[in-house]
Amino acid sequence: MNSRFQLGSYVLSLFDSDGKKYLPTILIGLILLILIPNCSLDPIPAPTIEEEIPPTVCYTIESVTNDTVAPSTFQISATCSENASSYKWDIGNDGTIEYSTETISHTFEEPGTYSIKLNVENSEGTSEEISFEVQLKIPTFSVSYGGDESESPAAAIQLSDGSYVMVGHGENRIYRLNEKNGNVLASFGLPQGKAAFWLEDVIESPQGDIIVCGFEQSGQPLLSYGVITKFDSSLNLITQLETEKKTNFIEMNWFFSIVLKTTGSYELLGTSSGRPFLVSVSPTFNQAPPANAYTYFTEYGGAFRPLLHTKDGKLLFFARNNNDQESYLIKTSESAPSSFEWTKEIDFSIGNIVEGSNGNYAIAGQSNGQPYFMEMNPSSTVVFEGAIASRAGSFSDLDPLESGYALCGTATSNTKGGDDLLMVILDDNFQLIHEETFGDEFDQTGSTIIQTHDGGFFMTGSTRNPNNASQDYYFVKTDSEGRL
Repeated sequence: MNSRFQLGSYVLSLFDSDGKKYLPTILIGLILLILIPNCSLDPIPAPTIEEEIPPTVCYTIESVTNDTVAPSTFQISATCSENASSYKWDIGNDGTIEYSTETISHTFEEPGTYSIKLNVENSEGTSEEISFEVQLKIPTFSVSYGGDESESPAAAIQLSDGSYVMVGHGENRIYRLNEKNGNVLASFGLPQGKAAFWLEDVIESPQGDIIVCGFEQSGQPLLSYGVITKFDSSLNLITQLETEKKTNFIEMNWFFSIVLKTTGSYELLGTSSGRPFLVSVSPTFNQAPPANAYTYFTEYGGAFRPLLHTKDGKLLFFARNNNDQESYLIKTSESAPSSFEWTKEIDFSIGNIVEGSNGNYAIAGQSNGQPYFMEMNPSSTVVFEGAIASRAGSFSDLDPLESGYALCGTATSNTKGGDDLLMVILDDNFQLIHEETFGDEFDQTGSTIIQTHDGGFFMTGSTRNPNNASQDYYFVKTDSEGRL
């Protein structure tokens, strides 16, 4: 007998020649190798079981725009992950999967901290995930631009596309700046054939055009006249409206401030022959207003910026009395500007006025050499007034916040030997939250301030050019806390 058995259990019965069992049945297993000569047992290879390898999650991130200020684009890759066959990117960690590719490119439009979750799976459905953050700061900068002439800012706004526009007096009358770094996107200087082109105020039209007002001088003999000029966003001149030209500088209609009314037309504040006036202009700017369209306030001796259009359809502006000694705040109706609702004497030097988020009116200025602030309700009752800031100087402008105000001006006599641009933030209880000065050993002044779309602050002013002793435009952009 020569038999081969493989690994297993067998029943072996032995019979004699008559068919009778010779031995009882025996359970044979591995013991067959011992009991039966020449019997061998070949092992059967064990079945191969592949062990699952779980994925490992990994990412790399790179700023495409080479900065960490908003807006900024990042390329984020999971190529360093191992044993991964699918990818899920949750931008904001809110449960929404924005991307499912191995590498993504994403633009973060606003400053802040963004949480990102990356989940990877292998072919067996086993997953691993990792969360990380991208932090984008509010862009800040401090720059100055100028030429041979001394320059002085008058007004500034932020356009709907985010860029800043400043108008003023100097070699370049208008600047449009990049909102991230302050680089010049466009500028506009003295028009050819003009002896003077002074701009006092700027607003953005509903169509995205830039509307400025001021005055010009040209011709021989020299003629003076008020102008309203429309530019596109690249500062290409679209149209210009000119008032009656006067040989006498004092008699011209000089525009100081412009607002858009609820009717769609524009209201302008100006002065002529020492008298303040209000006048409405069509949004097409195709025809100068006739003489009978002007409302003159003969009891006052002059007007100055700004003209404020209130939320309840009123107009507010400042005027001086005829002896130029006292200043008055005047509230009137846009539909009947000659009918005063009230007038209030202001006994300090005035910088600007705004309407706060609470509906009150706030004034920034100077009193006895100190930066001064006043808030009054819509009926002209004073709610608060007092000197603000730790250093002597003055406020020239302010902007309402969701709760409180931001102010800017000039702080005198810094430790470096000159004046500084001054910035102050007040809460809604008129408490000083933050005070900051910007400058160097040369004189810096503050002219305008606006809160920007990203929550920071943009300020304009002047700085002395050490090369020619003239004044250059000075631009400062801070974060939401007023810091560079």
